[in-house]
Amino acid sequence: MYLGVYGVLGIGQATSRQLKRLESVSRSPIYSHFGETITGVQLIRAYGQQERFIQDSEYKVDVNQVCYYPSIISNRWLAVRLEMIGNCIILFAALFAVLGRNQAPALVGLSVTYSLQVADDGYTWESSPRRLAIIEAAEGNIFIDGVNISELGLHTLRSRLTIIPQDAVLFSGSLRMNLDPFDTHSDDDVWKSLEHAHLKEFVKGLTAGLQHEVTEGGDNLSVDEATAAVDLETDDLIQRTIRTEFKNCTVLTIAHRLNTIMDSDRVIVLDKGQIVEFDTPTNLLADTKSIFHGMCKDAGLA
Repeated sequence: MYLGVYGVLGIGQATSRQLKRLESVSRSPIYSHFGETITGVQLIRAYGQQERFIQDSEYKVDVNQVCYYPSIISNRWLAVRLEMIGNCIILFAALFAVLGRNQAPALVGLSVTYSLQVADDGYTWESSPRRLAIIEAAEGNIFIDGVNISELGLHTLRSRLTIIPQDAVLFSGSLRMNLDPFDTHSDDDVWKSLEHAHLKEFVKGLTAGLQHEVTEGGDNLSVDEATAAVDLETDDLIQRTIRTEFKNCTVLTIAHRLNTIMDSDRVIVLDKGQIVEFDTPTNLLADTKSIFHGMCKDAGLA
């Protein structure tokens, strides 16, 4: 019976998750279009384009509903089957408790209690770390450290990847919550990470320390600059930390400053979305005809 629960979940959750993703993707254009319409309402009226904007809005809502309706149906499909399987388990547990002889009352009570929790446990089920049919790639493969990422489960893959975003993002709440949102690390680990990021003294200087309350968007902290706009000294500190603390990891850097990647193992130069050069920085610099050499010369690095 448990196999039945996990079989239903394997189909239902994967389908529901992808439909929810599509629904979220199709919902965003509705709000964007609405905001743009409100902003430019005077121009829309001046040019008599009200009907066109109304039709555009209705079309985007229709596209969203195409994804939203199946999402609701899939959730009901999953709920009905889970409840049916759960009720069957409860029924059999109760029957065995009544028909069985010489059974310990404690074990009978335990059996019935656990059977009542089957459906709830099903909803908290998590996918296997191995490959699952979530979305199959249309073509090609992506290998990281020799591992084809399509052979990893979604949760495993996401837990092994991280990014330093272009723009800083902080959420309302404590500073510690922003550093460890799932509360999986000790305070010592959090302080150690702050030390590696050269922010330990700054956080120590805050009145509440790790419990310092961050306002919405991090407005009460210095997060108004993108990583591309930081000064050279800060950039050097960031790169030094990456090189020391992530020396056993594969790091992909999209560079805004060429000196950021001069000690990388390999450099890829793109032109119009196509790879035109791929080699070590030393070899690319040695080739006076390479695009990379030309960029470094313009930046005063060659």
